[in-house]
Amino acid sequence: MLSSGEFDALTARKSPSSASSVEPMLRGDSVPAPSADPPSNETPPAGPSRSGMVQATTMLAQANLARPQSRQAVKAMSQMVEADRIDQLCAIEASEQIEAWKPDYRPDRLVSFAMSDTREDGDVLVADGAAFRSKRNWYHLRFRCGLSPDHAKVVSFAFEVGDAIPRDEWEPHNLAAIH
Repeated sequence: MLSSGEFDALTARKSPSSASSVEPMLRGDSVPAPSADPPSNETPPAGPSRSGMVQATTMLAQANLARPQSRQAVKAMSQMVEADRIDQLCAIEASEQIEAWKPDYRPDRLVSFAMSDTREDGDVLVADGAAFRSKRNWYHLRFRCGLSPDHAKVVSFAFEVGDAIPRDEWEPHNLAAIH
């Protein structure tokens, strides 16, 4: 698994003021407290499927991993056992897809096995009990992450964001309130 610093560096966005600097997605006091309402409804890059999941039409993890800021994370991932590398690759894809779908969400942490274990179905990682943190709140998530035969790239992705996870459920599921 990547450390929180490595994950933050991997999923950080470029600062509008400088193309070469990287701003972390969430840093304590600099982010206002979220409202109780979910993020605004914006047009997703793809529509929901019959399963209610949003089907991604463009995979995003590879572009993220190709950025110079991702070199250290790519190196760390290359040293992981396959299951952990797959989990990290799919977590990166999930974070990117969620934000592309609804930019008000800014995932800074994602745990694919938060509420239940993941499973593999051929070349697909199935995460029905995932969770992601955005603006100091955790949300339920489920996703299907289809991988290339060598498990080096995401080739298909579908996800569904659920409700916010009540704060009293965070600790039992090891969901950190802060970094």
